[in-house]
Amino acid sequence: MGSASDERFTRESFRFGMLAFGAATLLGLTAAVLPLDFARPRLTIAGLLVTAVGILGVILYLRRPRAGLIALGIALYYVALTLIVLGDRAENTGILALTAVPVVASALYGPRRLTGLALLAATATLVCVGLVNRLAINDFVQLLAVWPSTGLGMAYTIHHLRSRLERTVADREQMIQQDATLSLVTDDLYSTGDSDEVLH
Repeated sequence: MGSASDERFTRESFRFGMLAFGAATLLGLTAAVLPLDFARPRLTIAGLLVTAVGILGVILYLRRPRAGLIALGIALYYVALTLIVLGDRAENTGILALTAVPVVASALYGPRRLTGLALLAATATLVCVGLVNRLAINDFVQLLAVWPSTGLGMAYTIHHLRSRLERTVADREQMIQQDATLSLVTDDLYSTGDSDEVLH
């Protein structure tokens, strides 16, 4: 009974997290796209269409939660982001901040393999940014060293804190169950035996 309620709470928490990060992403993406001088409008429009498909996938996920749908949503997110970056010739570096959103969201609410997928997809997006901008080797290496390592550090820290919190909650629940069991046993003894004997 407890595990079922915990699983439901975890699922609801994950849904809330996805909605919160989804809303933040849409706001950030809108703020990043609106002032762009579209160098390649077709790529930008294609990115926005992929974003719409990703939103549809998230809606389907909220109705029927499946790991495959959320993984597909993360993949579509980075495809859309890459297309928008290519449409802008990758000159708007503010868009790069959006690569961290799925990494942090999946680290907070999802399993480790989902965070790994987000990190790989984010790195692929950064590779596209470096190639389109024709960065020098030093700048390219720096780009791939700073962003993925920062994302990996954030993901590891968040997952570590999550695991410690889960252990603390599990230990607390076990203590509560032990106290409740002891209380029931004591009440049963007092109801069937002499008080002095029970205390003895």
